[in-house]
Amino acid sequence: MLLAVSSPSTEAHVVSVSRVVSALLVKEGRFENVAIPIPKELLTIVIKLTLSSGKGAAVEFLRGSLGNAWLVTHSPLIDLIIMLYREYPWVNLISSSPSLNDQRRISRIAVDMVTLTAKSALTGIKIDDWVKLHRQAVETLDKPRTYPPNSIVVSIGYVNYLKVRNAADDVIVVSELKPTPTELFYIYRGDYDDRFRDIVKWVIRYLSDIVPSSRNLTEAYIAITRNREYLSFVRSLTPLSN
Repeated sequence: MLLAVSSPSTEAHVVSVSRVVSALLVKEGRFENVAIPIPKELLTIVIKLTLSSGKGAAVEFLRGSLGNAWLVTHSPLIDLIIMLYREYPWVNLISSSPSLNDQRRISRIAVDMVTLTAKSALTGIKIDDWVKLHRQAVETLDKPRTYPPNSIVVSIGYVNYLKVRNAADDVIVVSELKPTPTELFYIYRGDYDDRFRDIVKWVIRYLSDIVPSSRNLTEAYIAITRNREYLSFVRSLTPLSN
């Protein structure tokens, strides 16, 4: 059986994922693997570095390896990895992440999105720049992933949830899972028309207003997923909102 545990890409929700995975391993004795969203090339290094030098050292290592854009869930993910390593030594820790090179590309795309947001807020939207960025994201994100049987797959964020729900036998969703504007940008597969431009406008609003005015990404996520105007827009993009 392939079971996915999915949550929003926020600090608080990833902490909850750890509790759910632990409960599943206690209740269900059939799972042999837990797939963690960190590139396989880095998993062993993260474990060794955390045990020898502490979580802070592992976070800094991942910061240097993957870039700051992907840092939000590193700390609670490291807690999950070490908990599994210590308390469930019979479970194989595998990766549910893209390869190291692809993950670096995703991080660079996220950084470029922030840069493009700042430029657009000052000089207006140059849609060709956003189309180019979107095509780069699709090329990387649409690569398929496979998992061995009898696995729990930890899936963080709406983009990864969409990918894993088609492969898993069942999906447990931790809390409310809705796409943020940046995730809408990543999962959009339509024409580069007014709908795409509206997604870009929401990305700019989210990154230049809502995120900076929030204490952390958990608060920003709650703010955007309770915004009626935004939720109405997401529903208009069905089936993206499924």
